[in-house]
Formats: sequence, structure tokens, C-alpha cells
Amino acid sequence: MKKIIILLTLLPLVCSHLYVLASSLVVPISIVSQRTLTTAKLKSIGITSDTEKIAKAVEIASQQSGLSTDFLIALMWTESSGKLKAKSVSGYSGLMQTPHGVYYADANMIIGAHIFNEKMKQANNNLILALCLYKGYGGTTERGVQQAKKVLALRDRLKRIEV
Repeated sequence: MKKIIILLTLLPLVCSHLYVLASSLVVPISIVSQRTLTTAKLKSIGITSDTEKIAKAVEIASQQSGLSTDFLIALMWTESSGKLKAKSVSGYSGLMQTPHGVYYADANMIIGAHIFNEKMKQANNNLILALCLYKGYGGTTERGVQQAKKVLALRDRLKRIEV
């Protein structure tokens, strides 16, 4: 009888550890495969240094903002060409060329993604207008639309890449 009581007492503990073990084995595989895909996409457009750091930053920003990794990579590439320390003549800096002097890849990507979401609200979810606003054009000027289409074309190209 004592053995049965001990067994019944330990059973929930053993089951919870098995669940944790099983979920630990599954989650990293999906994270690793996503990171590999993001890294491959970065390399396909010519980002060869800090790719792991940038891939991680892109994924974190995507999770927090709801924007796709393909879109964030395309926007980031057209802003800074993937250079962590990029600085514009206007004083914008980092991967996403934000007005804040933040050069940490993850923080800069998150700030840029949230700024873009604000631009989407201002543009009443008009993607082209939001991109024009993000890139510093007051509205849908010819140059702004050109830049927006450049981002979207790259995003579409990235969507087709598989590992």
C-alpha cells in the first residue's frame, strides 16, 4: 500500500517533467529552423557580417510587432543595407535608421518596427503611404512610391527563398 501511495504522489511530478522534456525537445528545433531561414535570407541579399545577430533581431521584432520577417528584412535593407552602425546625414541611425541613437540590433529593429506600425495607423493601413511616411516623404510622392515599391519587391523576393 505504501508503494502505491508513493507512486501516486510521484506520478504527477514525473509526468510534468516528461512534458517539459518533450516540449524542450520540440521548441528549439522550430527556433533553429526559423533562424536558419532568416539567416539564409539575409545572406541572399548580401548581409555577410553579424547575420546571426541581425537574424535574431529581425525575429524578435517580428514577434513583437506582428510584421513579417520578410518585410522587416526588406525595410531594413533599404534603410541601412544591413549595416549595424549606419548613420544618415539626417542623424538617423542603425539598421532601421531610427531617430534614436540606438545601435543594438535587437533594440533598433524593435523601435523601427513599432515606428512603422505607427505610420500604418497614420496612413489608415495604406501600406504604400506608410512606407513613404517611414522613409521621410510627406505623402505619396513619386520618389516615395518608388522607395515603397523597392521594399515590397524585395519582400516578395524574400518570400520565395527556402532552405
